[in-house]
Amino acid sequence: MLIYEQEKAKNAASKGIEIIPGELVGRKPSADKLSYSSFTIDEDKNVVSRCPNNQEPIESYYDEKGKSYTAKFSKEQCRDCPHIEKCPMKEQKKDNIIRFSAKRYKTDLQREKMDAAEYVKLVNQRAGVEGIPSVFRRKYQVDTMPVRGLVRSKIWFGFKVSAYNIKKLINQATALGLTPLFNFYLAHIPHN
Repeated sequence: MLIYEQEKAKNAASKGIEIIPGELVGRKPSADKLSYSSFTIDEDKNVVSRCPNNQEPIESYYDEKGKSYTAKFSKEQCRDCPHIEKCPMKEQKKDNIIRFSAKRYKTDLQREKMDAAEYVKLVNQRAGVEGIPSVFRRKYQVDTMPVRGLVRSKIWFGFKVSAYNIKKLINQATALGLTPLFNFYLAHIPHN
């Protein structure tokens, strides 16, 4: 199983490749709390610029050492907020404060992206594609081919791919009710 890591995803993105994980490891955010991805990060300044209620913080900064965002909001800003019950902010003496790591923010963004219908469709395609190598290994035993050499291995593997494709074709024809047509065709193929 491929474990999604942000560093690997960043490296892949720099090469024009998007990693599409089926699921993420780690603890899922609580359903009774807002996700940290609901806060807006100003990419240029690398600070929290807005809360889910579209309020600007009175102070915001990014801690390079701890790789975390911190934003302070006045109590007046939070008083009439419709998200107050679900907000992960901590109430302090003077202000309300929100603090979260950059890694957690990116993970929450990824989780949000994974809930989209198009993403689910992509994950399902990935799962289908990953089944083919599994079939080749289990049913056609490509890991233990009784040949040596690159050319012979390619030819042997080519036959196994052909067998897989023919089997899929026959199964599709049977599912569509085209078996009599196949029988007619096979009867008229010259046999040596």
